[in-house]
Amino acid sequence: NSVSRYSEVMTKGDLVVTPSRFLADYLKLNYGIAEGKIRVIPNAVDTERFDPDNLDQAFIAEKRREWGIKDGDRVTMAIGRITPVKGLEGLIRDFSTLTSGRETASPLKLVIVGGADRHHLKYLESLKALAKDVRPETGDVIFAGGQEKIPECISIADEIVSANTTKPETFGLSVIEAYAMNKPVRAKHFGGVAEVMEAVEKAGKPTLREAVLSLYGQDLQAAHTLAAYREAVGI
Repeated sequence: NSVSRYSEVMTKGDLVVTPSRFLADYLKLNYGIAEGKIRVIPNAVDTERFDPDNLDQAFIAEKRREWGIKDGDRVTMAIGRITPVKGLEGLIRDFSTLTSGRETASPLKLVIVGGADRHHLKYLESLKALAKDVRPETGDVIFAGGQEKIPECISIADEIVSANTTKPETFGLSVIEAYAMNKPVRAKHFGGVAEVMEAVEKAGKPTLREAVLSLYGQDLQAAHTLAAYREAVGI
């Protein structure tokens, strides 16, 4: 019943705004919304907050000490809520395989940034047990918990990874946040994440940040949103 009511509300709108072509196609297929009603307006990234030249360096230094990250270490980072859909078990196992037999001169670090709600505390403990059990030979798995200064955390990483391989995201907000910090992203190409990654690649800009600014800036999103509102009310 809730699904049918949701569908009824959506189909009655003059326009339906979605953040991705992926979601637009999903709505067309599952709710029968006509293409002519749909406007795709991607989410925007806060380019002032996610700016590699505007960071709390003291916080960064503190976290590097806390997480045991030294100069020369290579850091892979996953960011998000601790839930099974994020694919963290596979990520930890893959990380263990990757580090096995590596030279210790350049250790790898896997930093998992994110907290678990009360429903997923046991799951978090199982991930910690798994990380201890697989025992990477020349790497460490670090559970960083929830963090307020995500841009600073991203700046510590050499790459950001999305381990979700089962449930496609409607949009890749975490991807454009990493790109805004000029950090490469490793993720399965499906859903809204694939759309974002392909758009940035096709933008042909010298840096990832410049590509994000040209595609997902707040001014651009605001202009498209206002245009949709004017269209809806006939202005």
